[in-house]
Amino acid sequence: KTVVTKGSSILDTSLTPDPYAKDSATLTGKYGKDIAKVRLWVNDVAVAQATTSNGDFTFTNVASFIKNKTDKVEVVGVDAQYNELNRKPVTLTGFDTLDNALTAPANFTLDQDTTINGTMGTNVAKVRLSVNGVIVKQATTSAGTYTITGANTYIKSTTDVVKIIAVDAQYKEVNTKTVTVIPNGSIYDYKLDANAYTFGDATITGTYGKDVTAVRLWVNGAPVKNASLSNGNFTITGLASITKATDKVEVVAVNASFQEVNRKTVQAGE
Repeated sequence: KTVVTKGSSILDTSLTPDPYAKDSATLTGKYGKDIAKVRLWVNDVAVAQATTSNGDFTFTNVASFIKNKTDKVEVVGVDAQYNELNRKPVTLTGFDTLDNALTAPANFTLDQDTTINGTMGTNVAKVRLSVNGVIVKQATTSAGTYTITGANTYIKSTTDVVKIIAVDAQYKEVNTKTVTVIPNGSIYDYKLDANAYTFGDATITGTYGKDVTAVRLWVNGAPVKNASLSNGNFTITGLASITKATDKVEVVAVNASFQEVNRKTVQAGE
């Protein structure tokens, strides 16, 4: 005898995902007792399986899968044989707010700092260094961080106006931070003394302080060559560029940032 059953299924295959906020690490929700597993689908591809406990499910590392407001995001409940029992779309929130975040150090110390580091938001495409209103260098970027090396090449004075500027993919400025240039509290030995020189001498010699990294010969307002340095003494040979007694001859000391720190006249010129 055939037995006919009537009525609706009493299986509990309910599935309710919570809204997902942009960049959140997890996606959570509820599932019915007859669902064996809950899976995350993004753009019609299964990408992750949830951990489940007492009717609650949790996906982790979700931000690596859901990146754009146009992503199609669903949770799918399956039975023990992975037959689909229910499917629900996930509401995405916060994707209309662009992440233009930017951080930068408050200060840059002269004669000490060389690099500027910081972090940037996901909508920032490039980070640039501006000094006195001029873009001088673009940062290298990686995984939400940026690095500007050799910043000391461009930042020379406490009066410099230094800004870190973030732009989007269309090079539109989206954020900016001002960095204050401060002096180094250290006391440096930038001493420079030249021995007496008479036109026609084969060399120019003298002494320099321990924080001087190079001594240069200048003739008539232009750099000509570097001196050889040894234990606080400098020597400049090959003086063919000094052609007459009326040439203006100077020696110039620079520091590790190639900034001029001292200058002495060897021959006054006219």
